[in-house]
Amino acid sequence: MAPTSYRGPLVTDVRKGEPREPSVERAVGVRDQPTVTTILGRSQATEFGIAPDDSIHHLVDRMNALRAGALVVVDATATMVGIVTERDVIRGLRRWGLDLFNRPVAEIMTRDVVTCSPRDGVDEVARRMTKGSFRHMPVMDHGRAVGLLSVLDVLKERLSEVEYENMKMKESLVG
Repeated sequence: MAPTSYRGPLVTDVRKGEPREPSVERAVGVRDQPTVTTILGRSQATEFGIAPDDSIHHLVDRMNALRAGALVVVDATATMVGIVTERDVIRGLRRWGLDLFNRPVAEIMTRDVVTCSPRDGVDEVARRMTKGSFRHMPVMDHGRAVGLLSVLDVLKERLSEVEYENMKMKESLVG
């Protein structure tokens, strides 16, 4: 237990009517859990798709132009059918060599895609990305791809939260 001089004021426990210490969350003023929408609201990326029948050559050019490590593969009806990443291109090069660039995106894309929703919490998305060992996750809303998160997007948001909590804790100590 902390010395009395370091302890904040006690708060009455409403259920028992007994004094208790305030929660850390209340003391530091923790904000609501950020969601994927929080990240998408700051994102500059509006183009994140490619067709399954586009060539790998076109894919590489597009990824380079967009400075993207992955693209969502969408069919003519704008339905997501997969995701293609830099890693997929590297694996394709190993398998087909330079002939890869004439092949369609559908031949190297990942079809079984883990996705998230705009309402999902950033921490939950980070856990899924870590568990699945992948760096990109499409954001789906009512069956439509509405964005593409990178692990860097998630890390930046989480870092912002930690910095905010740190600042609020310092403020509560200083007064």
